[in-house]
Amino acid sequence: QKLTLDYNVSVANKVSGFENEIYIDLEYMNEYKKFDLKERKNDYQFRFKTNYESNITLEIPKGYKVTKLPENLSIQEEDFSVQIALLQTGNTIVYKKTFNFKNAAIKANDIAKWNAFNKNLNTLYNQQIRLVKQ
Repeated sequence: QKLTLDYNVSVANKVSGFENEIYIDLEYMNEYKKFDLKERKNDYQFRFKTNYESNITLEIPKGYKVTKLPENLSIQEEDFSVQIALLQTGNTIVYKKTFNFKNAAIKANDIAKWNAFNKNLNTLYNQQIRLVKQ
């Protein structure tokens, strides 16, 4: 069955302001950030299957508009899929991440695909949302 946890989190050092701009980093978990399989030649077997989804909602402060959102990222393979998307609707931004390792493995022939994706994942994790005062 699906388990849902709904909670509020207070995280420090994720917002910076300079003159009329605000930079916001919604990433605080960095799932699979250091999961690099460069040296691996065989299948990677996880201890268990994973189907993880995270949704973070940010309310845009009054008087500001979004000028930059990180690009969405996605990979879909037989044994795993990952989707990361940022969507602005009205005065809110939803940051949604889904990690699904359906067979608890990354096959040897998918390791190069995973490593290329992981590089892009790390790039995305280092990007920020930019807001500018109107």
